[in-house]
Amino acid sequence: MASDTELTLYKAVLETLCQPEALTALGTAVFGLGAYFNKRVKKLIKGVITALYKFAVGGEEKEQEGSDGEPHVLTAQFSQDTTRIQDYLEELQDRLDCARVSILQFHNGARFSLSNPVFKCSTSFEAISEGFAPSSPMMRDMLVSIYTTFISPLMLSTAPPLPGVKEEPLCKNPNGGCPIVDVPLRIISYRRDDLRPGPLRIVMHDLGMEKMYAILLSVPDKGPVGVLTIQYHDETDADKMMTENACELCKTKQYIQSILYRP
Repeated sequence: MASDTELTLYKAVLETLCQPEALTALGTAVFGLGAYFNKRVKKLIKGVITALYKFAVGGEEKEQEGSDGEPHVLTAQFSQDTTRIQDYLEELQDRLDCARVSILQFHNGARFSLSNPVFKCSTSFEAISEGFAPSSPMMRDMLVSIYTTFISPLMLSTAPPLPGVKEEPLCKNPNGGCPIVDVPLRIISYRRDDLRPGPLRIVMHDLGMEKMYAILLSVPDKGPVGVLTIQYHDETDADKMMTENACELCKTKQYIQSILYRP
């Protein structure tokens, strides 16, 4: 085991060198002297190096870690999947002749002081018709608890009686017999001018949306992961376009869910 003098020396060096490059080199050198330290001292030094490294780079990790502790890195498969989803959205936007088609995904933005999670949703994909601005700058980091008018009707088995919110019976096979899925497609619509004053109405107004349709996205073992939205600036033919393309909407939902789900 190292003497008190050696440990004091290493501590002084670690406190002096706070640059990531220097810490990386120092860590390599220190652990190269493995014969001088037992496992407990090695773990202590590693913890000090890691803490100083995080301090030097602003307290942020270079890589995100998954639930299994493994780092998430960009891969060719990820790029291929995102390209496929974007292609599906652009095809759907063109078919529905709407202003935008987007996907909002749920994520956790840390925790409140009572330790209950801060659930949020943000736009992760978007297809936009020419002449329209993207909704992603406004529809990001949206607290689910604030946008209950938007999220709750999707999560509940029956949409609550809220002004401007309606469950659309667009499925052509409501009693079964659908060649795509066993459960009928659920679509919730939001009509801006009929909504109560609140965050959702403000966002729709600022984006010029008269009507929005939403479909919940879920994957096995994970439950709800996001929302597929179809946004219209002019609602004149919106219901007609949605009804005519109900099966395409259902197919697109299944395609997207299959890509998002990676067991």
